[in-house]
Amino acid sequence: MASARDSAPGMSPPSGLPPGSGAGETTRRRPRGATTRPRTAPPGRFAWFLLLAFGVSWSLWAGAVLATDTAWATVLRGAGTFGPALGALLLAGGPGERRLLLRAHVRFRGAWRTTLAALLAPPVLVGVALWVDVAGGAEPGIAWPEPFQWPLIVGYVLVLGGPLGEELGWRGHALPKLERRFGPVWATVLVGAIWTAWHLPLFLMPGTVQQDIPLWLFSWQILATSFLYTWVRHRAPASLVPALALHTSFNVTVGVVLTGSTSTPQLRPLVIALVLATAVAAVLVRRPEFRQGSSVVVG
Repeated sequence: MASARDSAPGMSPPSGLPPGSGAGETTRRRPRGATTRPRTAPPGRFAWFLLLAFGVSWSLWAGAVLATDTAWATVLRGAGTFGPALGALLLAGGPGERRLLLRAHVRFRGAWRTTLAALLAPPVLVGVALWVDVAGGAEPGIAWPEPFQWPLIVGYVLVLGGPLGEELGWRGHALPKLERRFGPVWATVLVGAIWTAWHLPLFLMPGTVQQDIPLWLFSWQILATSFLYTWVRHRAPASLVPALALHTSFNVTVGVVLTGSTSTPQLRPLVIALVLATAVAAVLVRRPEFRQGSSVVVG
């Protein structure tokens, strides 16, 4: 993992948007020695974002529970993951910020190295965890999907499994706003707590990954990996592609390989992987790009 950012934000305007975006406020001269505080959204506006993110998702998931048709239940469950994205788009500062958020989903420029690291991190962590588990005397218990199944699995997870519907809200909208008020470390913890709470109804729904993982273990996973998400956002601040890649890779690796490939979820390798992820997070949080970086794509 290189220390240089893929896309340095430079001196961004008070709105937190990229330089030259034209969406910032008119700059006025300030007396020499005066300080400038970044603009922060009113707390009430962020509460509306949470209300929309939770309300839309939980309502659709309730419909999925009540649906008698399996296909409809699957569609409603997948549609429910787009609550955070809808909340972010509806509460964006204007059309310019909405365009920035949407473009961030496909902006690879300056982000490909971080995207590659994000894709590889989960399988590397889980691979090391499986090796440690087998070295400790465990029997290999992973049933790998067939090669032709992988594109379908990855596509389904990306679109209906969480990443596409969540990252615009959690890392595109919530993280930058909370960072302005609390700094990167506490903002990451708060996003992790919100993210965990948002998932709670899925623990009651048949067929979800959450039913195979204890709440304490899932909460640990969310909090530990939240620091990895913040790190990739700071390294490529104008792009959400690395966050999408990390989210998709984690969901495929944990949801398909560890918990979905056998009748008995592989929880011990998951615990080992989370110990490793926590150690990586402890290192990343001390990196300059974590402490000093700031996500500039906001809603």
